[in-house]
Amino acid sequence: NLITASAHQEMPIEKLVESLSLERKLNQNALFRVVFGWQAGTPHEWTLPGLDSERIELDSGTSKFDWTVLVTETSNGLRIRFEYSTELFSAETIDGVMQQFEMMLRSIIADPQAPISRLALLSPNEKKKVMVDWNQTKTEYAADPSIHRAFEKQAARNPEAIALRFQGRELTYQELNQRANRLARFLCRAGVKPQMRVGLAMERSFELVVGLLAILKAGAAYLPLDGSYPRERLKLMIEEADAKFLIHDKSFICDGLRLEKSQIVCIEDEASWKDESSEVLALDGSLESEAYLCFTSGSTGKPKGAVIPHRGVLRLVTNTNYATFTPKDIFLQIASISFDASTLEIWGALLNGGKLVIFPHHAPSLEELARTIQNEKISALWLTAGLFHQMSEGHLSQLAGVRHLLAGGEALSVAHVLKAAEQLPNTQLINGYGPTENTTFTCCYRVPKNWQGANSVPIGRPISNTRVYILDRLQQPVPPGMPGELYAAGDGLAHGYAGQNELTNLKFIKSPFPEIEPSKLYRTGDLARWLNDGTIEFLGRFDDQLKIRGFRVEPGEVESCLSQHDGVEHVMVTPRKDKSATNQLIAYVVLRAGSKPTSADLRDFLAKSLPDYMIPSWFVALDAFPLTPNGKVDRARLPEPEAAAHAENRKALVPRNPIERKLHEIWSELLGNNSFGVEDNFFHLGGHSLLATQIISRVIRELGVELQVRAVFESPTIAGFAREVEAAQRLGPVAGAQKIAPAVDRLKAQELLAHLDELSDAEVEKLLNDPELKQVLT
Repeated sequence: NLITASAHQEMPIEKLVESLSLERKLNQNALFRVVFGWQAGTPHEWTLPGLDSERIELDSGTSKFDWTVLVTETSNGLRIRFEYSTELFSAETIDGVMQQFEMMLRSIIADPQAPISRLALLSPNEKKKVMVDWNQTKTEYAADPSIHRAFEKQAARNPEAIALRFQGRELTYQELNQRANRLARFLCRAGVKPQMRVGLAMERSFELVVGLLAILKAGAAYLPLDGSYPRERLKLMIEEADAKFLIHDKSFICDGLRLEKSQIVCIEDEASWKDESSEVLALDGSLESEAYLCFTSGSTGKPKGAVIPHRGVLRLVTNTNYATFTPKDIFLQIASISFDASTLEIWGALLNGGKLVIFPHHAPSLEELARTIQNEKISALWLTAGLFHQMSEGHLSQLAGVRHLLAGGEALSVAHVLKAAEQLPNTQLINGYGPTENTTFTCCYRVPKNWQGANSVPIGRPISNTRVYILDRLQQPVPPGMPGELYAAGDGLAHGYAGQNELTNLKFIKSPFPEIEPSKLYRTGDLARWLNDGTIEFLGRFDDQLKIRGFRVEPGEVESCLSQHDGVEHVMVTPRKDKSATNQLIAYVVLRAGSKPTSADLRDFLAKSLPDYMIPSWFVALDAFPLTPNGKVDRARLPEPEAAAHAENRKALVPRNPIERKLHEIWSELLGNNSFGVEDNFFHLGGHSLLATQIISRVIRELGVELQVRAVFESPTIAGFAREVEAAQRLGPVAGAQKIAPAVDRLKAQELLAHLDELSDAEVEKLLNDPELKQVLT
């Protein structure tokens, strides 16, 4: 501590550096980079016979350290001198720090007995700036009391406008509204009551949107269920939400759920509800009524469902400040219904009179996604950070027609943002940040066209009708530049977590400054700081929570599930980034004596209760965890997973033909290692869906054939995937495959052929007059 150090203040710095064996660098001090110097006592005044003396401050023009503060006692008080590196700090930053330091000293004088943690750093004007001025986000949006009433207004305003487009078919606002009204009336007759929660398990389709609207029109809230989730997790979500009914399509198997047969509605059995009246129901609802539940990972071992009210969605997509959505906008719906990005996609289109293009249920290749964006003239697009980075590397030209390009879910790469800003001059790139508990977005950063880059991409300012506060551990506001926890407030805030009152009270707290913020605050757990211009920089997490492909993941939940395996004694799950800067999970396990489960065994065990994005990419078995002298796990000494995870795979089969060798080369580059054989599973080697899209892109470019991403899931070994490539090659190479951007959408052409008899003679003639399309059709 300081007192102990003062007892050795005569120790030469060079001796200390030598004793500690510190690495020396020319551009920085080896031991410290910030200096606080205190000159105790009034400096001696020089008096010489016959001479007048004056103390002169010498300025060398350089700074020995990053930051130096020198305090000198004088007869008139304290004299404080700041010296700093202009390469690291601006004069504006230092002026702010000096004001804060002065404020702290005044606080000490006012109350010498106050603990250091209670000393004020912000002047009244600064406090007003960070608490009030930078939170002036109020706009009027709630002309309608509910989501479905806002939609009905759009349907009445322009009934013949196209609301939905899916696989070449279209549905107008009037048709969508009438179908939703019929289903809503059927649900009411079946027993659905206002404020009930209704599960919705469906693939992306017209029926999905009809189901969402019908549930809301019946006064209930929808619980989106991704059919790819494990059955046990779906059951748990239904039970936690206390859902009384379930709407599903024929792709979803309802066996094993706790619901009675009479509570389960197959939306594709339209005969049971098509004769219902198409008139609007009289159930208004309110802004505070529940709209939907969205489940995220929970550190306690089970997911937690945030209960989102209608006001949260209305404030997200109508009359907001981060983007201006109009009836001319065309949105792409590509997110999973269980991912809250779908809230922006679906309601951003339908509550503003725009068109929603629904992407088929399968995972797209980058080429397929790029063609869809271009062919459908998408103007408003949301991409996860990982997908945005991949599109930026080879498909930016296909995004040129996008007016609003929103990306987020994880931190965006500065290099990719700069590249997109340069090559997409007519596109507004927006970095969107926000937890599910505050309805998709809390802050947004509209990247300026002249942005020069920084250490990170800011998350911007709070969106309309949202307020944010950055507070210290005592829940007091911190000045610009100082890290603190980000708290959210305003109309986007969830009611809490379904069935988890204790957790709700822990995360949704009473405001510590009710005179400024009367509503509750949500503790995000995110570390952030204000920048001098009022934007916010994201700095990380206070805990282990992370985002994987846009989804929130608590390693503690994965650990809890894995520890239930009979063969696992101890487990630790930690994150790391792969070559594409995408988060992955590594599970380090200590096995019970006599137990020898393989990585595949542990993966299959987790797959019964966790979605795929929560399953670790690597499983590493250890005899014991390395420990620090304090008895804690020494994370720095945990082995790299590649070598350890493949110890059980010493007899890997080597590639046997040119296609297998090329695929092995592609996989090795994407996975970052080559210690695997042609029979090893891509996903057991650390692969995931984003890397699968890159495999397809490389295959198009280097082998001249185009496959869908699902081919990687269906044939996840090199041996199996090579057979898929060989079969595709026999059908002929992809036209323009070397350019990766075929001039004609072959899949769309095939779809036109399938529906040719539904077109008029004039439409067919028009199609055949298109030379490129004519060639493909021929």
